[in-house]
Amino acid sequence: MSFFQLGLPAKTLREIRATNTILARLHDQLNKLHEETAFFLQTAQAPEDPTEIQQLFQDFYFLVAAKAAKFPEIHLSKLKAFALKLDDLKPTSEFDSALIHLVDRYLVVFGAHELANSLIYKTIVLSSQSNYWDDVKLLTYGKVCFGVQTLPHRLYDFTSMGVNNTVFSQSQSGIVARIKSSFYALWNTFSKMAAQTAAHLNRNFVLRGSKLRFLKVPLSYIDTEIKEKKDAVQAQLDIHYGQLGLFINSLPVDIELLGKLLECKPERSEVLQKIEDNVKSTSEYKATRPPGLVARYWPVLLLLVKYGPSTTTSIYQNRLAIVDWIRLNLVDTVVGFWKNWVVKPVWDMLAILRSDDTMTITSKESLQSDLNSLERMVTDFMKDNGMTVNLEQVRQEVAQGDLTVMMSQYEKEIKTPYKLIIQGLLIRSILIQIQKTKVDGAIAISGIDKLLKLQQLLFGMLSVLPSLFILYQANLALHREGYSSKSQRIMCLKSLNLVGALVNREGQDDKLIGDGKLFVETINLTLLLRKIIPSKLQEDWLRDLNELMVASAEDKERASRAVERIWSMYLPFFRRGI
Repeated sequence: MSFFQLGLPAKTLREIRATNTILARLHDQLNKLHEETAFFLQTAQAPEDPTEIQQLFQDFYFLVAAKAAKFPEIHLSKLKAFALKLDDLKPTSEFDSALIHLVDRYLVVFGAHELANSLIYKTIVLSSQSNYWDDVKLLTYGKVCFGVQTLPHRLYDFTSMGVNNTVFSQSQSGIVARIKSSFYALWNTFSKMAAQTAAHLNRNFVLRGSKLRFLKVPLSYIDTEIKEKKDAVQAQLDIHYGQLGLFINSLPVDIELLGKLLECKPERSEVLQKIEDNVKSTSEYKATRPPGLVARYWPVLLLLVKYGPSTTTSIYQNRLAIVDWIRLNLVDTVVGFWKNWVVKPVWDMLAILRSDDTMTITSKESLQSDLNSLERMVTDFMKDNGMTVNLEQVRQEVAQGDLTVMMSQYEKEIKTPYKLIIQGLLIRSILIQIQKTKVDGAIAISGIDKLLKLQQLLFGMLSVLPSLFILYQANLALHREGYSSKSQRIMCLKSLNLVGALVNREGQDDKLIGDGKLFVETINLTLLLRKIIPSKLQEDWLRDLNELMVASAEDKERASRAVERIWSMYLPFFRRGI
């Protein structure tokens, strides 16, 4: 339920004027009238001596004949001024009569433009009011809010009525008689309220057996009031629907149509005056409009008046503590989360992927140095023992850990250990094997080092994944459509469903009322889907809606095909996120 004042901003009004079928048809009628007028002025033989009617037409044509892509906006007061001057002038020739006829046609088109704008505006305002009362009536919460919002107004009306009956009543001569009459009126009012309450309680106790039904007694009065307002809105909407339907089915417009719509004589001055009265009048929706901004928020305003100054003073006096609290609990928390749980784990993981050696047990250079030393030791040992040496083969065997040639020599030497110990050959063989063991250990440690790096990468990914998941969910929450967007899509689906029913004439409404409803629903769809339909499809969307409106007034089968095309083309945008 919307708690803000209903209304149509200027931007919305411009969109309505730029996209609806009636005003587009009136624009076409105006362009054709321009062409006919230009042709008449080029071909007609004007008298040599200009008359007042010709001078008046020249001024009028200079005002209305602006070539523009949009419909010219001319105030009704200027049109009325020309109409009043024409009423005082009499044509003296056929040329003057033709000029007056052209001015009358222009006045009809511009007057119809103003009247159509007024009817569309008032119909959309009434539709908004109908939606508001539907929302209020739908939930108990809405009824309670409405009761609280209107409580001061109800008390004021009740008090003013009592004061008026007591003090300003002229039917009784004395003050005692006036007070007595007021008490009788109050007694009758309370008697009716008590009788309705007793009937309501008795009915609910008997039928539903609940002991708490009496709590909903005040809501029944509010529900009745809301129903009355909604019925009044719907009755006025039906009138406007019929007028718009007559407008659509009678285009191009003439003065007879305007007289029928305004229930007046088809005369230029009277028609323009009625149009001006219709534009200025707010009686159609004034009695059924929702409570105003002050009425809606009077509890909040009272709280602000009572506690606002002290709260503001307290906030100002503790402003430094509040700033510190915000910095500590919000700013530092967010910055710390970003640096310690997003940036640092990501950089650590990238360092591991770049083979960063910040965490190693042994280095590659140490392993390679031990391996080269072992190769040299084996090569020198084989040369000293008169064995044929192939450096490339020795390098490959040592790299693979194969010391078969040297070990066979060691097996021979171990048979005479004392002799070879004295010569130093056995000790040399043992030292070469120790170096071989050192190389094997370095290779094993290098493997362990690789395993540790893999585990470090795994731990780095595990540490950054929760942070990335939190950021992803926060991004989705920021870009997720709220309740208002989802509600807007639901309203679009309901409106399209109603459009299909109106096109197929499934309701019991009169044809003019049905066409008026269809026209208003197409305008609603135009306004609702501004943020739903992609910008590249906006022109196609408006063209399809206008074609649907035109086809509905002319060809039922063509209108049905237009509805099917709209459903098949734009349905994914309506149902997204629902």
